[in-house]
Amino acid sequence: MQRRATFADLPVELCERIVLFAAHQWAVQDKKSLARLARASRAIDALVKPILFDSVVISARNVPRIRAVLHMFRSTRVLEVEPGLDRDGWDHLHACSSSFPNIDIFTGPLDAVLILMPRSDPERIVMYDKVYFDALFRPGRLDRGHFSRLTHLRIASRVGTLIFDTQVDPFESLRLTHIMLDLEHIVPCIVDTVSLLLGRLPMLQRLCLLVPTTTRYKQLRDTLELYLPLHRETRVWIAMPAQCDCLHPMDIAYWLVGEMYNVS
Repeated sequence: MQRRATFADLPVELCERIVLFAAHQWAVQDKKSLARLARASRAIDALVKPILFDSVVISARNVPRIRAVLHMFRSTRVLEVEPGLDRDGWDHLHACSSSFPNIDIFTGPLDAVLILMPRSDPERIVMYDKVYFDALFRPGRLDRGHFSRLTHLRIASRVGTLIFDTQVDPFESLRLTHIMLDLEHIVPCIVDTVSLLLGRLPMLQRLCLLVPTTTRYKQLRDTLELYLPLHRETRVWIAMPAQCDCLHPMDIAYWLVGEMYNVS
């Protein structure tokens, strides 16, 4: 009876391809199975570990354990910080912040962004905090090179007003190409925000306004048509959160939802 082949019977290069295929295609969403695969040998562990920690979610429950193994997260590219951290949780996050130097995609609260920013510089950030645009992109932060890689941003608006001080213009250095703006209320001042973003961000390709209901959707279109006739403007889009929330920010389709707004 012929025995089954083992990894020992195969060329090293083929073994590596099989392990990486299994890790990516079969167990990438199953961390327990992936961890078992990593324990098969030191060589397999070296292959699998970067995949195992490629995407990390920090919560109040696991942040102390993450702090205990800080060396594991140098290869992490996708980081999510869940809301609800208590004071000890924030202390742990401060202690962990230098262990995530290669983040490409971040999701979480504003405070977490500011903690991580001196050490990490994501390309895509998703925040649900209601903050002012210019309070986030302060000149001092931009001068220190913070947000220098940022191209995609999702942020929530304070009552339709995203820019508080229209006289300060620190935005020319930003490389933002895609902005998604969550709107809870539709008020005429949203028009000023849209105009300022279109005019002050030289690399902006797409500004997507997210509204929670079909009623607000129509209200937003009516408001823009009344106060801001955007003739031949192709950068303004309107969508509902459900269209993108079923996707992940690492998926480019997340940033391309919606219907183009223009006035013919």
